Amino acid sequence: MFKFATNKFGHHSSNHNPTSPNQTCKTEEYSSSRRRFQIQKELFAFNKIADKGFPSKPSAMDYDKKLKLLAIGTRNGDIRIYGEPNTPHQQLSCYQDVHPFPIQKILFVQGQYQLITLSERTYRNDMTNKGESNLYLILWQIPNNLENSNLVEKIKEFQIDQKIVKNTRLSAFTLLNDNSHLFLGFETGDIYVFNVSQFQLVPGVINKDYIIKNIPSGEKKLTQLGPVESISHHPKQLTKLLIAYQRGLWVLFDFIKNQIDQIIQTQQPIESAVFYQQGECIATSHTDGSFILWDLTSDSCSSSPPNIVYGPYPCKAVTKCFVKTCRNDQPYVIFSGGCPRVNYSDKISISVIQGENSHVCFDFTSKIIDFFTIDKPCHDKQANLTYDNPQALLVLLEEEFIAIDLISENWPQYKLPYLYSVHSSAIICTHYVNKVSNKLYSMLKKYGSMNQDPCEVFSEREWPISLNKNEDIELPENKDLLLTGHEDGSVRFWDVTNMSMSLMYRLKTADYFQTDSTPLDGENIDTISDDNWPPFRKIGTFDPYSDDPKLGIQKIHLCPQKEILVIAGTAGQVLVMNLCDQNKEINYTELESHKINIIGVSPEVESHFIWKGHEPLTTRGRFNGQLSQGSFKVPPGYQLKSLIQLYPPATVSALALNTEWQLVAMGTSHGFAMYDYNNSKDLLIRCTLDPSMLILNESGNGGTTISRRKSLKKSLRESFRKLRRGRSQKTNTRKNESIKPIESELNEAPHKPIERQVESREFKQMDDIPPSVIRYMYFVRTYITNNQQMVNSLWVGTNTGIIYIYALQFTKANISCLLAKEMRLKHRAPVVNIQVIDQFMQPLPLAEEKEDKNSTIEHNHKVIICSEEQFKVFQLPALKPVCKFKLTAVEGARVRRIGYNCYMSKSDPRYSEYCLSCLSNLGDLSVYSLPQLKRQVQIQCMKQQDINAITSFVFTKQGQAFYLQSPSEFVHISMSACDSPQIMLQAKRNNKRDSAENPTQTKSNEQSTSEKTSPVKQTPAPVPAPRTTINEKKPADKPNTKEETVLSNNAENLNDEHDNSLFSFSSPNKPKNNSSFITNSGQSTTQLTILNQSAISSINNQTQNSSGFNGSSTCVSNSNNVTINMSLDSVVDRFGDDFNNVSNKRIPSVIDENSSVTNHSDSLLNDTDGLENTDKSKKKEIKQTLNSNGSTANSEVTTDDENTLDTIAPQKSSSPMIHKAMNSSSNIKVQIAGLF
Repeated sequence: MFKFATNKFGHHSSNHNPTSPNQTCKTEEYSSSRRRFQIQKELFAFNKIADKGFPSKPSAMDYDKKLKLLAIGTRNGDIRIYGEPNTPHQQLSCYQDVHPFPIQKILFVQGQYQLITLSERTYRNDMTNKGESNLYLILWQIPNNLENSNLVEKIKEFQIDQKIVKNTRLSAFTLLNDNSHLFLGFETGDIYVFNVSQFQLVPGVINKDYIIKNIPSGEKKLTQLGPVESISHHPKQLTKLLIAYQRGLWVLFDFIKNQIDQIIQTQQPIESAVFYQQGECIATSHTDGSFILWDLTSDSCSSSPPNIVYGPYPCKAVTKCFVKTCRNDQPYVIFSGGCPRVNYSDKISISVIQGENSHVCFDFTSKIIDFFTIDKPCHDKQANLTYDNPQALLVLLEEEFIAIDLISENWPQYKLPYLYSVHSSAIICTHYVNKVSNKLYSMLKKYGSMNQDPCEVFSEREWPISLNKNEDIELPENKDLLLTGHEDGSVRFWDVTNMSMSLMYRLKTADYFQTDSTPLDGENIDTISDDNWPPFRKIGTFDPYSDDPKLGIQKIHLCPQKEILVIAGTAGQVLVMNLCDQNKEINYTELESHKINIIGVSPEVESHFIWKGHEPLTTRGRFNGQLSQGSFKVPPGYQLKSLIQLYPPATVSALALNTEWQLVAMGTSHGFAMYDYNNSKDLLIRCTLDPSMLILNESGNGGTTISRRKSLKKSLRESFRKLRRGRSQKTNTRKNESIKPIESELNEAPHKPIERQVESREFKQMDDIPPSVIRYMYFVRTYITNNQQMVNSLWVGTNTGIIYIYALQFTKANISCLLAKEMRLKHRAPVVNIQVIDQFMQPLPLAEEKEDKNSTIEHNHKVIICSEEQFKVFQLPALKPVCKFKLTAVEGARVRRIGYNCYMSKSDPRYSEYCLSCLSNLGDLSVYSLPQLKRQVQIQCMKQQDINAITSFVFTKQGQAFYLQSPSEFVHISMSACDSPQIMLQAKRNNKRDSAENPTQTKSNEQSTSEKTSPVKQTPAPVPAPRTTINEKKPADKPNTKEETVLSNNAENLNDEHDNSLFSFSSPNKPKNNSSFITNSGQSTTQLTILNQSAISSINNQTQNSSGFNGSSTCVSNSNNVTINMSLDSVVDRFGDDFNNVSNKRIPSVIDENSSVTNHSDSLLNDTDGLENTDKSKKKEIKQTLNSNGSTANSEVTTDDENTLDTIAPQKSSSPMIHKAMNSSSNIKVQIAGLF
């Protein structure tokens, strides 16, 4: 919310000289603010790059034989189109504009870069209170030139008449080979015709009564045909259709002559019917598990006897069947289902039969959606026959996509270039690695091809979806990897460099532990057994079941330079692994874990602690505590170097790796430890449990020993109290609303949001997350003790806002760890992230990253402490607070993910800025400048109910991010303006289309604005795209200004006093105040409210005479208020200099009440900057400055006693690692951070 003096709007005093030095200064500030706004537009823009993985809830699939494109529709209303790998058409996406409706059918208009979808939209009728469904046919255009966008655009939409779809459903859907007409078959047995070019229904219908009348007299008369199961177009005779009805009747129908050429009735109900061998034969499948082949060339239309492959016992229905001919071999018969009901009723299978010797029944783990073959037809001139020659079988399942090679021996599956099932086992954690070396990349790819399961034999042939054209896109030199940890104990390495997401390498940690599925010595599991019938072959990777939940991977850390991988699990297991290019045989006796007892360092805690959780994992070869003789082989790749087992075996909540120092740090809910994996030695162990809480648990006071009866009574009592309290509040609210006059509501001015007071938390034992949990660990080399010498350090953040800073001293024989400092945040919020930055605002490189050789070492280091509620910058080594941003106090949001990104300008690659990026629990994605923590961008990225997306979110260092939008699909987004703006282009198209359809939108908005003084309601955009809003605060040095101007917008950055950024972006899906709306031209407008009647006439003159408003502003007066709707460019043109002038007022931050620091570095320092050396006169001067300027977000004092500035409130620690205990004073009201 902006506040300005009246003379800022152009009606200055008469003696003002426009050419004075003051005016020149303002002109420079105006140009500076304009430049900053242009820089922000060059740096930040929210873009959705690609969807990677397998689409959630697939419902339909089709293939364009001419363009070699694969389309998949989902029940969420999304469309995915895939083409040849490493080409511009590798992957395209589509998002429906208004509401996501399920896609039932999808068909390509062959060779036209178009496709047709059928969606069913269900509505609730308010009159009848019943659900009504409408069918919509939508025509989509696929861009053949992807220079600007790869989004599929909707062209036409047609709603089928409600009379047709009433009390029935669509059961068959096919397009003619010439793309002219579409045939729609319904459950009533009627078939309607749809003209594709005109995109409307054609008069006339293939009526079921006409078919029933023409049934031969010798056959059994049918009164009902049942639903239309399938409609097929004849390959050669373009006027004939093959129609199959459920009650056992198929018809060869000529739709031009409107006559029946052939009609056959079968004994069993029909599931499907198709042409094969160029329309000379027909294959029908039936509900009894049989299929029949019909010869149309004979006069009597002879047929083969019903073929029940897996009989004679009752079998499941064959839902789909087709036959493919080969030139030099026997034809393929491919069908789904047909397995015996008694033993294999739960099997999901597709059988492929070629002759008598080739027969495989592929066994899948999820439901089949659709399947087809990719053919390579060839013509035999001598026999005048055309053969199909199938190359591959593509199967779309509910949870994965599988392609089978029908050319190679034993029919192996293709290695997918896209559509991988990333959720083959549930994903628990993610880790992103940037700029992987070519050596490591090639090694992982090599080992990934070698480490394959027996059921995962991949074909060596090229991907069948290929045009054989040289359209390869330029592949980037730097490779990026995304690592996922899964519930079954596996770690998968994904290549996310390109648009696709391909699996490179898979590591199984379960091989080192004894589970129920661990094979015994010499045991070999064959996937195909000759004794079993049907000949099942397990195929696919989707397996939702885990052998042991304790195998779950919680944390991953990879060093791409040293090629060291650290994996932490659910049962306290930590594995340190390195690369090896040979098979390794490990004896059971050699496989031992290094046990670290965290609670053992505190005798008081150990005497009262009782672990009631799961047992730790046992290493392989141990049965019932006894070690057996034997060994097992580990394939090339990542192999075990060190195995660490923490006790208690709780989930590892924090992990840090430093390969230069060869150290790994790990934390749980009971404490943390540091381990030297090179020498197999633990260096630091600390327990964070509070002994007093354990004693309370044993005595039963406030612990977990409350009986079930008492807890039930307590919960019921609290529920009734809440209900009674809510009723009383409602009655009071109604009374207040009835008394309040209407005029006061109309003239009410926008208020400043109330910032809640930061209070200390009191954790209870019944909380979901205990206060002793370690949330973040961080290795860094920086200035800890003084500003002359850098020290290797370990930073540990807890769930109660405590930060332990350990100094690491390296000697030839040992590594010593000393607690140098201890910080305690007053609000006691969990510490989410810790990062040290240099004077260029560049985050200090981690140990596994290569340092820039050209960078010079500077002493100006700062550390950013990010808790769940706020960000705070401290100056090192004194830990003096510089500034902070309180997120929870103002907006009510909590921090979930933190990233430090480099944003490059899209126009000048030489210019870049390092910023802090944050994801909150509300799904908001925001970017802050460093070190001022000024908000630059904010957008609604996801729904706050989508917990899976928030927990899986991971930032990259180029301003991008990945998160799971469904259990099976990642989304690759970007906040950088350098990336492809798909969503913004789609939003522009929708805005143009809406403006063309509604040319009177602007006039209606102006009329509604003149009738009401409340802000105009914002019209949400069809596709989420960021818009620009302006945020600023009233200057602190003018608190008593009466004549002021208020820019009524979302006042969320009230704590920012810096002038690095004057503008931020917010999402239209999350309106914070109804003060901005989208005009007809698509511009973002801003509402200006002036709280002084004397300025109305001046503003009216400005609106009428100034060309800066660009003719897009409206001025409405009501009582003492004036409302101006004007474009953003107009606001910047008129008041940009004033914005910058207000933001120049800065108050130096000296003291912060929300954190305290305990110094434990006396043994390390001979000379420190203590408080006893601080000049008291300087403190008085500081206090006078604070009192004159007022309290700000960067300087807060809660006491008037000057002597409190000379004292630090030390915190008492219960840890045995602290050698010097300092007494805490209860009389001091201020806890000071950063003054030593």
